[in-house]
Amino acid sequence: MIMRIPVRKGEDHEYNNRPAPRPEKSTNVYLTAALVEKDRSLDMNLSVTLDALLAQATEEKQRQRQQEKADMQVMNAFMEKAGTITDDDFFGSL
Repeated sequence: MIMRIPVRKGEDHEYNNRPAPRPEKSTNVYLTAALVEKDRSLDMNLSVTLDALLAQATEEKQRQRQQEKADMQVMNAFMEKAGTITDDDFFGSL
């Protein structure tokens, strides 16, 4: 069963006793009901936890895209210098 939980942001986070570090937006997320109940029984702040995990995932995705871009630039430079296999007289007929 999936339970719809509104994620409230913009208020002081009672579990870490500090105001939100940047402007926030209220949104809805869908989470597994059993997991939400378990987290709440452990007094976890879902907004803070999800925000931190989403920030980590976003940074990782950005890092991966930057690495892929760098890899493609290296490959393009190699292809420009060496040419493709079809540019070779022997292999070009394949």
